[in-house]
Amino acid sequence: MVAIYNKEKKVSHISHKYFCHYLGAEDIAVLYSARCEIELIFKELKSRYGLDILSTSNPQVVKALLWVGILTLIISRRVYLLVFSANIEKAPRYTHLRWATIFAEKSHRLLDAVLDYADIDASLMDLFEVYQSQALGPNVSRKRLMDQWRA
Repeated sequence: MVAIYNKEKKVSHISHKYFCHYLGAEDIAVLYSARCEIELIFKELKSRYGLDILSTSNPQVVKALLWVGILTLIISRRVYLLVFSANIEKAPRYTHLRWATIFAEKSHRLLDAVLDYADIDASLMDLFEVYQSQALGPNVSRKRLMDQWRA
């Protein structure tokens, strides 16, 4: 469905004729397939890169998480193109959603390789310090059910 927004009357008019007058059937099909691709990108961002549920309402944190998801998608697609190009005969079998699943599951190995290439030692103690600092819950005074048995 195509609609044209009339700013003066502040209404939308559904207008297949207007749209088809300027574009042929092939152009409309290409535009529709692009819409489908955009929907798949959003599905990938939500289901594979953690943007389906954001555990905060802080605008800065939400913005940062959105950027992390988008940057992850960009990196994923760049690596996808390398793999895709190296296996042209199997190209139709490389779907974006399957790729995103594998990439998300194995991305830690890519990070390890990048750190190694950059001669950055990601030692076990550094990793332990990251775990210690990042795994802390932000709600210091919240009472938790298991607290009474941990003491």
